[in-house]
Amino acid sequence: MPLTWTEPRAPASGNPSYYDHIIADTPLGPIVLEWKSWKDHDDPCGHMPWDEFVIGCNLEEAKTLVQEAWDRMMPKLADLSSEARMRRGEKPEDEDGPS
Repeated sequence: MPLTWTEPRAPASGNPSYYDHIIADTPLGPIVLEWKSWKDHDDPCGHMPWDEFVIGCNLEEAKTLVQEAWDRMMPKLADLSSEARMRRGEKPEDEDGPS
């Protein structure tokens, strides 16, 4: 599932960032990439809601790294969802179609 990013935003008194930033919303919480545009060389970075951290050489690389991290997380979320349904006694979706 491709992440959708906001347009770059200016610093906002710490809510959600003291730095220039973009945000992608996910079911696990927002992902915020931050950088200091007033510096000549500041690498955009961000902390994922599942305790993974990325840093890129530029904004596009950082967004790509976040997307790759999200793509690695998606199967884990599907597994957790499937396990939760099984604990509730529901049939897996591949048996008899969606619940």
